[in-house]
Amino acid sequence: MRSHADVSRHARRLAAWLLTAAAALPPPSAWGQTLIDALVSTYNANPDLLGQRAQLRQIDEAVNQARADRRPPVRTQADHGTNQQNSSLRRSDVPDLGSRGQLRPAGNSQR
Repeated sequence: MRSHADVSRHARRLAAWLLTAAAALPPPSAWGQTLIDALVSTYNANPDLLGQRAQLRQIDEAVNQARADRRPPVRTQADHGTNQQNSSLRRSDVPDLGSRGQLRPAGNSQR
């Protein structure tokens, strides 16, 4: 059985060790990162994980390209144009400018 002196001596040693350990640690406000922040930054900076993610992106792109080959092609076509209509009903009192903008007599219907 231990004596009272031995117990108090062990208690003093333990207290001294705990004070030394506590003094060696920086205060919690100086740590700057939570455990979650440290894990996230380690996950994002790990070169092995970065390489595996790049390889996975290549595989995903190959899957998308393979799917695109099986899809039906899409083709479009468009036309644009104008139509001109010549009316045979002309008023005799309105001058005809013709196709070149030249004034023609009202009775002349030749083009």
